[in-house]
Amino acid sequence: MLSANFSQHKLFELQSFNWREFKNPYLKRSFLRTIFIIGDSGISDQEKLHEWKKLKSDMSRAYSMAKIMINDSLVSLEPNVSSIIAHNRDYDVLASVWKKWRDASGKPNRHMYPKYVVLSNEAIQGYGYKDYGDYLRGSFEVSDFEEQLEEIYKKLEKLYRLLHAYVKKKLIDMYPGRIDAKIGALPAHVFGDLWAQQWHNIYEEIKPYKNKTLLDVTKNMVAQVRNKKHVFLYSKKF
Repeated sequence: MLSANFSQHKLFELQSFNWREFKNPYLKRSFLRTIFIIGDSGISDQEKLHEWKKLKSDMSRAYSMAKIMINDSLVSLEPNVSSIIAHNRDYDVLASVWKKWRDASGKPNRHMYPKYVVLSNEAIQGYGYKDYGDYLRGSFEVSDFEEQLEEIYKKLEKLYRLLHAYVKKKLIDMYPGRIDAKIGALPAHVFGDLWAQQWHNIYEEIKPYKNKTLLDVTKNMVAQVRNKKHVFLYSKKF
């Protein structure tokens, strides 16, 4: 709570400056970074602040301590559940484990999350943001962040759709009769990652040209590196 009181004191100091209208970009950025260093403890009502922090703690605990029953044993996320999703290739086993984990880790948080959203939005409004999402997007320091993402997506969409179609065909071959080719979406539990964010665990099954060796450019890259500064400057081109 001492940390929260310090945050609120610094927030009060920040509010005395119209920093968003500063002409000096470095000074303006300093104020913006200070907000993110202070964090999101802007709720002045101590009871609400305590409730908000308790909700975050309780939801995190419910997620990290969730366990599911597999083969008459209670197992946790790491290493058990993640390992099954990463290495098992039985469609029904994957679907069962995926659902059990979502039920065990998600349902306990369902009743807490709506209140958490309300208090999160309230916590951040003292910094001049309309809601918590606006606050998180502010860390990118551009006013048209969503528009930039949309523009990037438009450039990548054609390639992504081709990649999606290719992977879908491979997954249909891996699980005959289990994935409907007419449905655009793919089942999340077959990607080798509990959150379907990574595909590397199924790469060997879906990679094209399986008899070809991967192109290794390491030797050529090392030969072109002159010094650390050269690497840094070259990386900025990306």
